[in-house]
Amino acid sequence: MWGLGSGDEPSSAAPPAVVSEARRLGAPSATRTKPRPVLISFSGVAAKHAALKHSKALRQRQIFLDPDLTPQQQRIRVSMRPHYVALKTAGKQPFWREERLFVREGDRVREHMPVPGPPPAAAPGAAAAPGAATAGPSQAAPSSPGRADSYAEAVRR
Repeated sequence: MWGLGSGDEPSSAAPPAVVSEARRLGAPSATRTKPRPVLISFSGVAAKHAALKHSKALRQRQIFLDPDLTPQQQRIRVSMRPHYVALKTAGKQPFWREERLFVREGDRVREHMPVPGPPPAAAPGAAAAPGAATAGPSQAAPSSPGRADSYAEAVRR
């Protein structure tokens, strides 16, 4: 594949990226302001990783490479996107590997394992919502779906 090295020749450090299939996606636009995306199939996983590894160098030439994600991986990334943005705004270097979110901190790389749900919106020490501190155990929601029946019975008593 061209453009992976410093010039127009492939880099000697990376294995050659062999394309087994390439096709344009979508219908051509009437205005033709920008080209249609191209779906490329590589001959193997090593060739795909070599192309994605060198995709940063291709951005100067307005060529962008994105991995083709499964629907499940797309849903996971969409749900984790607020965590990714929060890490970026905190000055960290987050990146994706498949559906897992990692953070580069100096020389270390660690997996970001957020608590389920959106990232905390309020700053630490912020005032709680009115009535939140006074809710007793009888007003608390069930902690698991299996306890829903016992919770409903406890509320009726």
